[in-house]
Amino acid sequence: DPSHTKFGVKKMRWFGRGKEDLDVSLKGKVAIVTGANSGIGKAAAIGLANRGGQVHMLCRSRSRGTDAKENIVRDTGNEDVHL
Repeated sequence: DPSHTKFGVKKMRWFGRGKEDLDVSLKGKVAIVTGANSGIGKAAAIGLANRGGQVHMLCRSRSRGTDAKENIVRDTGNEDVHL
């Protein structure tokens, strides 16, 4: 993959990745997200759930994790989200 070369890194910084790079189906894929009840972890869990992946959320607080899980399932329509 040329994006891992010195030139590739410079190119990616200059041009960035296209939006189509993120439009992929994650059906059949499993993701484990730490800190998934807030911040970047929650954003990652939402993005993965939106793409149809099976998401396992790891959170320190069960109550805050449960609230976040319910929100993610409701907002994405993906029932395959676990705490």
